[in-house]
Amino acid sequence: MVGASPRLDASQMQVARYVLGGRNVAAVGAAGCGKSTLLSLIVSVARQKLGDDAVVVLAWAGSAAQLVGGQTVSSLLRVSVGDVSKERILSRILSNPEAKRAITAARLVVIDEAPTIPGRWFDRLEYVFRRMALPTMQCRPFGGRTVFAAGDPLQLPAFKVTDTSTQKGAYMERAWDDTFFSTYGNAVELVGQHRQAGDDPLLAILSRLRVGDCRDEDLALLNSTWEDAAEQSPDFQRLRAKSCDALSFNKKRLAELGGPLGSFYCRDEERRPDGERPQTGEPSRAGAPACFGGAPHPPDLSQVAADLVTVKVGARVVCTMSFGAVKTGAHGVVVSFVSEVSVCCKFEGVEEPIDMPFVKFSVMDAEERELACRWQVPILLSWAVTVSRSQGMTISKVAVDFSCTQWTLDGLVYAALSRAVSLFSLRVRGLNREHVKTSANALAWYERVRAERLFRG
Repeated sequence: MVGASPRLDASQMQVARYVLGGRNVAAVGAAGCGKSTLLSLIVSVARQKLGDDAVVVLAWAGSAAQLVGGQTVSSLLRVSVGDVSKERILSRILSNPEAKRAITAARLVVIDEAPTIPGRWFDRLEYVFRRMALPTMQCRPFGGRTVFAAGDPLQLPAFKVTDTSTQKGAYMERAWDDTFFSTYGNAVELVGQHRQAGDDPLLAILSRLRVGDCRDEDLALLNSTWEDAAEQSPDFQRLRAKSCDALSFNKKRLAELGGPLGSFYCRDEERRPDGERPQTGEPSRAGAPACFGGAPHPPDLSQVAADLVTVKVGARVVCTMSFGAVKTGAHGVVVSFVSEVSVCCKFEGVEEPIDMPFVKFSVMDAEERELACRWQVPILLSWAVTVSRSQGMTISKVAVDFSCTQWTLDGLVYAALSRAVSLFSLRVRGLNREHVKTSANALAWYERVRAERLFRG
C-alpha cells in the first residue's frame, strides 16, 4: 500500500518502510519536507493493520495535536499544570483503568513536532510506556513499542528551553538516543520539499535563515513584500511573535466589525484551605480575581483561560479546548452568540455549527490536586495567532509583522516564514538581523548526527 503511493519521495518511502516494519524512526528535516503527509499516511496504514486503539498519536501543544488528529502528551499521561515525577505519573495511571488501557493497548507511538517536547517530559513518556510493558520487554525503549517521531530541532524549541537553560529539548535526552540511535531505531533526514516550488526565491532564503545565514539582500526582498493593502487584506492569516501583539491586532479587527458585541467574563473558583469543594464565584470583571477563602497568593488563572472574551458575528476564532467534534486549535467563525451564556461557531472541517458554552479550565498542583479553576468559553479571536500556534501548518496566505517587537526566539523567524507556500503569498514587515536567531545546540546536533553517520539513507 505504501509502495503504491505517489505522494512519497524516496526519503519518505524509506521512513514508512522502517516504521511499518517495526523499527523506531526519528524523521527530521526542514519545514515543508513532508513530515505531516508521511505521518498521516503511516497512521492511516497502521490503524488499518493494527486497529485504532493500537496507534497513539501525540504532540506537545494542543494546536499541533489537533493538526494530526491526536492528543497532547499531558492528556495521555493524565497530568496538567505541575512538574509531576515520572514515578507518580506511573502510579496514577496504574490506578486509572481507562488510562492504563490506552497505554497498554498501544503498539505504535507517533509523536509530531517531537523536538518541542521538553526533554524531561520525553523521558517521562518513555518511562511510563516502558514500565507498563511486559517484564521481558522493559529492557527496550518504550517497552518495545514502535516509535515514530517527526520534527525539526531548528524550528521553535521546547517551552522555556534555550541553549543556556538547564532543561533541554527531547532530541538531546538519553532516552531519545536509546530510542533512535540504537539496535532498535534509525534517524532519517527527509530531503524533499513539498511546500514551496524548487524555483521559488523563498525556498533559497528559508534554507539560509534556517541555519542562521542572514543576508541583507534576503531581508530587503522579504520586507519588500509588504504592501499598503496588506494591512487590510482579510484573507491573510496574521502571525505575531508575542501573544500581546496578536491580541492587539485581534481587538482592532473586532472593532472594525459591525453589529453588537458579546462579552464573556470568566467565573473563577478556588479550593478552600480546609479542602471544602469550591463554590462558583461571581464573574471576575475587568480581570479582577474573585475572592477565595483568604488565600494570600491565588493561582494565576489567566495562564489557562482569558479573563474576558469578546466576540461579534463574523469574528474569526480558534478553539482553546476540545469540545465534542471540535478539537483544540480548530479555526472557525462566530455565527451567533448569547452574552454570558454561549457562542455558536462554524468550525473548519465540522459540518454543523457548534454551540460553545462555558467550560472548565483547571490549575493543578504538583500532586495533581486541583488548586483552582476558571470557567470560560473555549475560544479566542484568531485573525492573528502566535507563530508557536501556527507551527506545522501550511498557510496559503500569511502576513508576519515583525515591527511590533524586537523580542525573538531561536528558530522563530524561520518557523514563521516557512508557513508560506511561496514568496508571492507572503507579506513581511519590519524584519531585521536581530530577529534572526538559530539554536547552536540544534546546529551542533545535526553536525554530530551527520559526522557520526547516524542518519540512514
